[in-house]
This record gives sequence, structure tokens and C-alpha cells, in this order.
Amino acid sequence: MISSMFKIGEIRNRGKYKQIWQSCAGCGKQRWVKLNKGNPQSIRCHSCSAKLQGKDLRMEKNPCWRGGKIKDAYGYSCIRVSVDNPFYPMANRGYISEHRLLMAKYLNRLLKTEEIVHHLNGIKDDNRMENLVLVSRRGHSKWTYIRTLQERIRNLESGRIK
Repeated sequence: MISSMFKIGEIRNRGKYKQIWQSCAGCGKQRWVKLNKGNPQSIRCHSCSAKLQGKDLRMEKNPCWRGGKIKDAYGYSCIRVSVDNPFYPMANRGYISEHRLLMAKYLNRLLKTEEIVHHLNGIKDDNRMENLVLVSRRGHSKWTYIRTLQERIRNLESGRIK
């Protein structure tokens, strides 16, 4: 346990500033607190300070809450799921890609990691069921190849490529 490693009042240097090991005045949780002119910057932890101000910072009560829907680094829509959701085992840090969640609900089962949900039109946030197809990794590369060929044909027909 971390509290047995440090003594209350112990001070450490952290680069340009110092910290002191102390207990929260609200819940008693021990943590490092930044020193400001020799005094602790705060006497309460973040959650106790928020409660004291009448703020509940959990999910939908947080002012930054956006309904549990985010875009991941690849441009896919992701939805927050709770631990009691039957599809939670497919989640990564509490979020599931929306297209994978929709396909899992449609099939009424969890998707395997080797199963890929492919967007037929290539638009990552178009999650209509008629636009989604479940394929293997090998099958996914075929779909991608077919889409590339279709784009080349369209470009040739429109006269963009000679």
C-alpha cells in the first residue's frame, strides 16, 4: 500500500516545485499535494472539493459530458457502455465502436476480435445496417480492393484519368 511508504508531512522535490504527503480533510485519503510558498495548495482532494461546491463530476453530471459518444483517433464513432451492459466485454476503456456495437446487437452476440465490421460505402460514421457487413480480416482486404477498383472505374469514366 502506498500510504505505508510515506509519512504524513514528508516533503519531496518534483522539478521546480515541492510536494508534501498529507491526508484529505474530507475523506482522509492520503496523497501528494503541491506546496505553494511553503503551504499546501489544497487541503481536500479533487472529488471532496467538487462535492463541497455541489458539483457531481461523474459522467452525465459533468459539464464536459457529451452524451457518452466520442470519435476515436481513426474517425469512428464510439459509445460509452456501462459495466452491466451485456456488450461490455467488447469495450476498450469503457467505449465500443458504434458500428461494432450495432452489428453485435443485430446478431445478438459478442463479436470476436478477428471479425471486422466493414462500411460498404467507406464512410466511417455512416452506421446504417444496410451499409455494414461482417467480414474476416482476409475478406476485409477484398472489400477494400473492390472499392479501390470501383473508384478507378468512376475516375476513368468521368475523364479524370486518361
